[in-house]
Amino acid sequence: MSRIISPQTRLQIAAAILSGESFDRIAAQFEVGKGTVVTVYDEVRSGVLPELEDFADCAEEVKELASRLKKSEIPISRAVLGYEAFLKLAA
Repeated sequence: MSRIISPQTRLQIAAAILSGESFDRIAAQFEVGKGTVVTVYDEVRSGVLPELEDFADCAEEVKELASRLKKSEIPISRAVLGYEAFLKLAA
């Protein structure tokens, strides 16, 4: 029997997904099944979560970027600085 997770936990799971954590690690961290994590991700991508509806169109890209940065051990702040420098050079 599955347990119901709170809206706050659902948002925390969504934040972990969008920060590039693996679904297995998120499931272990929040003590939920991997299927629950997948369901929350699907909710983010479909815009079901009102707090994250702005991410519906780009959830996959945000998740992928965060995963790549994490694997490359590049902090998001450094990535942002690099992007800003690129924009200045391209102008």
